[in-house]
Amino acid sequence: MSVTPWRAFVDVCRTGSITVSAEALGFTQSAVSRQLATLEREVGATLLDRHARGVRPTRAGEAALPHARMLVDTLDRALRAVADANELRQCAIGAVPSATMALVPTAMRRLRDKAGIECTLRTGLTSDLVDHVHRGQLDLAVITDAPPGVPTTPAVAVTPITRDRMCVALPIGHRLADQHEINIGELAGARWIEDNPGSESLLRRLVHEQGIDVDIDRAALDLDTKLALVAASLGVALMPGLMATSARPDIAVVALADAPTRGIHAVTRPGRTDLTDVVAALLAVDGAPTDQAATAAPDRTAWRSPTRPRRRHP
Repeated sequence: MSVTPWRAFVDVCRTGSITVSAEALGFTQSAVSRQLATLEREVGATLLDRHARGVRPTRAGEAALPHARMLVDTLDRALRAVADANELRQCAIGAVPSATMALVPTAMRRLRDKAGIECTLRTGLTSDLVDHVHRGQLDLAVITDAPPGVPTTPAVAVTPITRDRMCVALPIGHRLADQHEINIGELAGARWIEDNPGSESLLRRLVHEQGIDVDIDRAALDLDTKLALVAASLGVALMPGLMATSARPDIAVVALADAPTRGIHAVTRPGRTDLTDVVAALLAVDGAPTDQAATAAPDRTAWRSPTRPRRRHP
């Protein structure tokens, strides 16, 4: 059974006129009349009373009308979903906190200005973001390969975006705050503040390679709190390079020699070819403090945003 006669039936009940509905639906009056007659034959009942002033549903028509409206509405929503899938106009993005400082917002601006795609942004940890993508609650997530690492399940697809070189956040008055680059051995005996297992594992790996011991304080529950504690001179902290150009003004961000790096990846559901522009926008963001960029230009210019005043970061 075709849905077209049902659409004609719903619209004729709305307008009370075959002539008016024919014009709205883009058919001739006789074509709409034929569709209605075909529908009545198929259901085996008269659905409309024709009278001099127009038409109105019969008792059988009144009974069928709510279901017909639901049928037409469901079809319209299905057609809109197909159109949206073929031409993405909105995108729900999730990202780890450090990627929300500059990388993802810059990509969102480009998507809005160049592709007409409006994005929403949700912050979360890697494991939660991957789960949200898998469940269809997010279209794409920007995650890191720090523990728990990049998912290996076939339920999601992973695209590498960049490598992020970690640095160290120091209080403004720290004896090393004005250095371009330091070795972690120079911070032997310092108290390190950590907020999550992924960053802590990178720190432990680094100090193990350097053969030194550190005092790790897990007082912070999130990245913002960790940096606030550093600003209050309660310790130092490992900090994502992605945040270097947007760090708060009351801390100093200094490069680390032989700094650990972490991969930044985009996660989507498999087959989401409509997200190609979104991934491309992330890949096109300039100025991310990648491992390669830091190696090529280890001075302060590799870390400073061109739109911000000179500050104490490398």
